[in-house]
Amino acid sequence: MRLWSRITTFLTGRRSFATLLLIGLVIGIAWSLSMLPLSFVAGTGKFWTFPPGIFGGDGEDIATTEAGYLALVKAPWTLPVLFTPLLNAPQGINIFWLDALPWVSLAGRLLHSATGVPVNLIGLFLLACLALPAVAMTTLLAAAGHREPIAALSGSLIAVATPYLLFRWGHIALSAQFLIVLALSLYLVHRRRPRDLRLAAVWSLFLPFVLLTNVYLLAMCGACWGAALMQRRVDGRISTEWAAVEVLCVAGGMLMVMEPTGILSSDLGSAASWGFGWWSMNLLSPIVPQMSGLIPPLARFRIGMPGQYEGFAWVGGGVLFLGVLTARAWLRWLRARARAHLVLLAVFGLFFLFALSNRIYAGTFLLVDINLPAPLVGLLGMFRSSGRFFWPIGYAFAAGSIVLTLRNFRPAVSTALLAVAALLQVIDVEPIRSAIAAATLEAAAPDLDRAKAAALVQRAHEVKVFPSYDCALQTWFFGHQSQPEGPEGKAPLLNLEFQLLAVRNDRPINSVYAARLHKDCQVERAEMHEPRRRGTLYIYLLDLPPWQMSELPLADGCASARGFRYCLLPEDQQDTAEQ
Repeated sequence: MRLWSRITTFLTGRRSFATLLLIGLVIGIAWSLSMLPLSFVAGTGKFWTFPPGIFGGDGEDIATTEAGYLALVKAPWTLPVLFTPLLNAPQGINIFWLDALPWVSLAGRLLHSATGVPVNLIGLFLLACLALPAVAMTTLLAAAGHREPIAALSGSLIAVATPYLLFRWGHIALSAQFLIVLALSLYLVHRRRPRDLRLAAVWSLFLPFVLLTNVYLLAMCGACWGAALMQRRVDGRISTEWAAVEVLCVAGGMLMVMEPTGILSSDLGSAASWGFGWWSMNLLSPIVPQMSGLIPPLARFRIGMPGQYEGFAWVGGGVLFLGVLTARAWLRWLRARARAHLVLLAVFGLFFLFALSNRIYAGTFLLVDINLPAPLVGLLGMFRSSGRFFWPIGYAFAAGSIVLTLRNFRPAVSTALLAVAALLQVIDVEPIRSAIAAATLEAAAPDLDRAKAAALVQRAHEVKVFPSYDCALQTWFFGHQSQPEGPEGKAPLLNLEFQLLAVRNDRPINSVYAARLHKDCQVERAEMHEPRRRGTLYIYLLDLPPWQMSELPLADGCASARGFRYCLLPEDQQDTAEQ
């Protein structure tokens, strides 16, 4: 008992903020390195040949991020600075629409310009994404007034072992969820220092940085800033003029980033898309164990409808444990303090409803189905994966439960409870953690002859793939309504294989995986019948529809390889028109 008393005294004593940050950083890096080998972090491991998928199509998402990153790194400097001509040639594309980590890609581009060596920084970015939640949660708890080592230790472990963070593995930009926790920290600090110009300046720099990471994260972090601003105005702690100036500063910072990067362009008009109500959150997802190591039979279980993997929101066994223990304390806090955070609570309420969407499921039972006008559905489709908007609520709930545990139990008891909660959280995510660790060691099994494909790309000066990525998807949607099984469903993966090969060798390619790009496939079909140019590699995928397969001649320069057919006329050979 005396030893436990000493441990409790040490863990519940107040420490410097720097000490707490060091605790969080050490825990975060150790946790990250338990999943990511150094070759992965350095960007040189086998994984990067073609990333494997572990939670569905996440390998494709990582591959397109890698392709967009390399395409910008190797592109000549021009305006807009995020434009690359290597993908979607000859039009090119802004990598902002590929979720290709704009600020990371720009950093890689600067490094390439200085050294002449293309360095893959994506692995280092992922290391940071898996480590920095510990630092961010420590910061949030300190902003809430808790600078005890037990807060930093438990908060760090709970944050890095957040199930919906690890489950976002394949969506690299969305792995930067530490930005949400930092935004919540800024919210608390700004509420306490309502007229601090330095904090307004921090928001003006922070939000453009988030924009250059991911637009979903910008919406969530921007809402935290908006809530802090409005709450301070409602409380009468700042004037309307002060609020207007702060808005202008933040808007100015955003515009100064959006203009030179090309984000502020007519392409924003195509941001809306179909899918709202499909990629939503299941009502039971936050509280039903999924992919859980605490309950082995649920290690592969996910609740809800097929598209609701995007709304995976299980808070974790440790957070649920603390939430149940502090349920009464939460009710007391809401009665006493809700008014002080009314705007943020309203934002969270709207986020929760938006995450559920207009089609609310509890498990597989449809509870609510609201028929929305098509224009509104398209507008809401700007954030069609609405289930993601639970994340700020989840992180705030986790932090709040830690704080209420510290404030409502004796030090010895709260220390034990937080230790148990952290252990439960870590055990709970073990199936996801181990799956990520295994996936980082090898590349995906090839669906084509990679050596042959690489040799062909190196001999060519440009690559044309038929069908391109978007037209392959349109073949699914209009011909099958779902991804076909077998070879016919390999076109998108094969497209991405050639995209990576092309950008690695500085070759423009007509294909790209961009969620908001819609190609005219009739024009692409006509392009197949144009005379073949010397030095251009023409790739015809084996899952071509019958109208293409029957018209493909195996003329001079044409042959078959595993996974594709191709035509490549040497530079010194006369052009050959298709018969």
